Amino acid sequence: MVKYGLSSIAVFIMFNISYCNPPFLASDKWAEETLQSLTLKEKIGQLFMIAAASSFKQPDELLASAMQKSPYKMDEEYITKMIQEYNIGGIIFLFKSEPEKQIYFTKKYQSLSKIPLLIGLDAEWGLSMRLEKVVRYPRNMTLGAIQDEQLIYQMGYEVGQQCKAIGVHINFAPVADVNNNPKNPVIHDRSFGDDPKCVAQLAKLYSQGLQDAGVIACAKHFPGHGDTDTDSHFDLPVIKHNRTRLNNIELYPFKELVSSGVGAIMNAHLSVPELDPTPNLPSSLSYSIVTQELKKNLGFNGLVITDGLGMQAITKYYKPGELELKAFLAGNDILLCPLDVPLAIEKIETAIKSGLVIEEELNKRVLKILKAKAWVLNKQEKIDPDFLTREAYSLQKILYESAITLVKKSSDLNFGAELLNNSLIIQVGSLPENKLANNKKIFPIPVTLSEARSAKSNGYSMYLSTDCCKIKYCKSDMSDQELLDCLEQAQYKDTIIISVGQMNKFMAQKFGIASNTLSLITELKKINKKIIVIIFGTPYSLNYFNEADTIIVAYEDAVPMQKAAVKVLTGDLKATGKLPVNVKF
Repeated sequence: MVKYGLSSIAVFIMFNISYCNPPFLASDKWAEETLQSLTLKEKIGQLFMIAAASSFKQPDELLASAMQKSPYKMDEEYITKMIQEYNIGGIIFLFKSEPEKQIYFTKKYQSLSKIPLLIGLDAEWGLSMRLEKVVRYPRNMTLGAIQDEQLIYQMGYEVGQQCKAIGVHINFAPVADVNNNPKNPVIHDRSFGDDPKCVAQLAKLYSQGLQDAGVIACAKHFPGHGDTDTDSHFDLPVIKHNRTRLNNIELYPFKELVSSGVGAIMNAHLSVPELDPTPNLPSSLSYSIVTQELKKNLGFNGLVITDGLGMQAITKYYKPGELELKAFLAGNDILLCPLDVPLAIEKIETAIKSGLVIEEELNKRVLKILKAKAWVLNKQEKIDPDFLTREAYSLQKILYESAITLVKKSSDLNFGAELLNNSLIIQVGSLPENKLANNKKIFPIPVTLSEARSAKSNGYSMYLSTDCCKIKYCKSDMSDQELLDCLEQAQYKDTIIISVGQMNKFMAQKFGIASNTLSLITELKKINKKIIVIIFGTPYSLNYFNEADTIIVAYEDAVPMQKAAVKVLTGDLKATGKLPVNVKF
């Protein structure tokens, strides 16, 4: 029988690392006294961070609206029971909601807990990843195009301030995966790019910004989810690379984050035979990967957290209760989104009492969790839903404008009003409107949302309208008739500007690009039209547009990016972004 303890296996260091501890590991009297006051079951309860919904819907309504897609119980009655009867350590809010509602439930659940709860949120591109009526910041791949790296730190700091304002202590960000597989269906634009050094640098800056604001950063998904074409929400991806490749690519950003003092790292559900050849064993449940590789070889002593334990990469092979126990034995500190807390507590308690794992190891992990709570609570300021500022939106604008990328330009093209006056603009696929346009206090714009809607307009055309441009709208799946109409109207203009929206990140679906969109470009070339393409989506789609004379990559369809694209066309903004991924086109 293997005992899991503090000194089970000799350490073989793979890297020369200059260690920098996470900010919360210093001695803390409250944490130490609290640990001593807890029973064995109460200590085990601190390991669990359960999923919750910040919604007033009844359990049956939640089931209808969310839980068909989620294995987790998230209703208020269940969460209350887990807090009061099982002394759980934290909550992660998963369900789409609004700041005021999440603040309400945060305060309610905190008031019920004997020990302050650690509140988590996925806020990779800010609170808008989970909440509405907040600032939407760029996704990581967009950030990867920005040349001024300090802007990434500023975004991390601002997101940290906003997290604190709604009572969130740990942001499950940044993604530190190196996305070197264009077929990746789950990481893709959540990665900073395909260069390990760039990913590491930007992830460090984002993390430092968060933690300087008083929020724990959690880098994910160790040991690297970038080179997969399988989504671990639905199956177990396999990473087949050798040790040299893993050290140089997948593990490199995490090594750098460890050395810079990141507070937490999330373990992915991946099969990595080079690190653990056990068949169908997710890395999150592997002692060799969690303890030997992350905690010993890389020297990480911050919070080690599993990815969601209800994901099918893990539930296909292990049952509730069993998988939580294996995650604990592997070396994880926090078990995220467990499926059966009572059964898991029972199994971990039995493992400790039977000698499979020593209680000293449990104490070490719980003390670390309590120290993290003490640190974030000391940094916590007043929870306040009125946290959006002009500065927050100003940063959003700067980020998008700094990312937009001119990857190809015709030598005789001059951006400006004259270009627009001699161009037909064809918009393929709809682009989102500015839902905060009526908030004049924070984000004044020249056209109100109601005016835009009455004109059946959207953000992109809203900002072009002042330039008196002729705009032709087409559905994302452009019909044959729309194609013919575009060619007919194109006869009367020298330059055709094609903006492509409603894209996706699935290579098998050509990233959402319709065949007729590509046929349109081909036909326009035959009649010697100058073609400008603006891609409001993934840069991996570039090779579909190589016939265009000029190509602008806008990465996302967010309204501030739409405005940035217009400013490039009018000559009011120089596109300074650089492609974050290597694409041949």
